[in-house]
Amino acid sequence: MNNQRRHELERNVLADKMGESFDKVQPLYKPILLVVAAALVGFFGYQLIKGQSSKAEAKNWTEFYFNRTSGDAESYAAMGEEFGNTASGQWAHHSAAQGYLRDGIDSIYINRKEGVENVRKAIAEWDKVDDSSIPELRFAAKLGLAQAHETLGELDEAVKAYQVVVEMSGSAEDQKKRVNEQIAYLKSPEAKSFYEWFNKLDPKPAAPPTFSGDLGLPPMNPSITLDPTKLPAFNTPGANPTPTNPPAPTNPPAESTPPAATPSADAPATTTPATTTPAQTPASPPPATEPPATTEPTAPTEPK
Repeated sequence: MNNQRRHELERNVLADKMGESFDKVQPLYKPILLVVAAALVGFFGYQLIKGQSSKAEAKNWTEFYFNRTSGDAESYAAMGEEFGNTASGQWAHHSAAQGYLRDGIDSIYINRKEGVENVRKAIAEWDKVDDSSIPELRFAAKLGLAQAHETLGELDEAVKAYQVVVEMSGSAEDQKKRVNEQIAYLKSPEAKSFYEWFNKLDPKPAAPPTFSGDLGLPPMNPSITLDPTKLPAFNTPGANPTPTNPPAPTNPPAESTPPAATPSADAPATTTPATTTPAQTPASPPPATEPPATTEPTAPTEPK
């Protein structure tokens, strides 16, 4: 009985403490519920915004990759501005910088002014992603900046950018070796001498050909001189051409010996080859004929 009584007393004490705790916490129910509700709203709102952002980012990446087939630097630069500070927007700035640098290197040997402008645009695009949170992009941007400054002959800026590339953890050992070799070359007197000479070059595109007159319309009265004696014979369309009779057919020559041609007086005599005939029995010679008797003159008759 004592044990049972003791357990009842313990339960009563516990119930009293829970009641006191409940009374203390009861005024905080509403604030606690509000905090929990706000947390749930924030969580679901974040998930909703994140889902919408993911859809927008997926759309941006689709547009980005479709533009790689035929897009130029200008289109990538516009994408970078449109996509903002997203991953797709930062890579769009990087692609624009690559395109500007490629165009600048191609044109700097033909039109230096245009080439320098394109390289400057490349540097501006890479500066926009210089502090990117994407390590691969930051590494590519530093390497591109170094190459762009080297193209312009800005050797000090190029060396600084190359040194940052070497210090980055993402650089492989073989790449670090090549970059260090490039830094050593840019610091050499040969490089300074070359770029001093190169920066003095100012190639310009050839002037376009000029044409006289108005190229929009053909001349109303063209001056054409033709020699009628050199024109081919032709019939006027619609006219009845003069009929021409076909030549009369010629009969084949008769099977007879053609008459011998009479040689001219001036032509040399030609010897007609004898025709060979088969051997025949010789005919008997014709009878000999006596020569006619010679008539002697009659003696004159004497007069009587």
